[in-house]
Amino acid sequence: MPACVDPRTGVGLAPNLLAARLSLELNMLDAVSESLLQASNVEWTRAVSVAQQETVALAQILKVAVCLLTLEADSHPYEVHLAFRTSQYSSGS
Repeated sequence: MPACVDPRTGVGLAPNLLAARLSLELNMLDAVSESLLQASNVEWTRAVSVAQQETVALAQILKVAVCLLTLEADSHPYEVHLAFRTSQYSSGS
């Protein structure tokens, strides 16, 4: 079995040094994995926040549109009713 050699120095490494290096590498791997998980969670939270903001904006637009339609219907009820009925028949064919 070949001896474990430090590639920088060409000198063999002692078992306790190899164990310490392995432990250090495993700890670094755990830290990187945890960082990736946290970054993924932050990205997911950001996406949810953007979706909520878009939902609020759309709700506000819808509210304004309903108010405008209500005002239009109050000022010209026959024309709005006629336009609605016309659009019903044209979309049904």
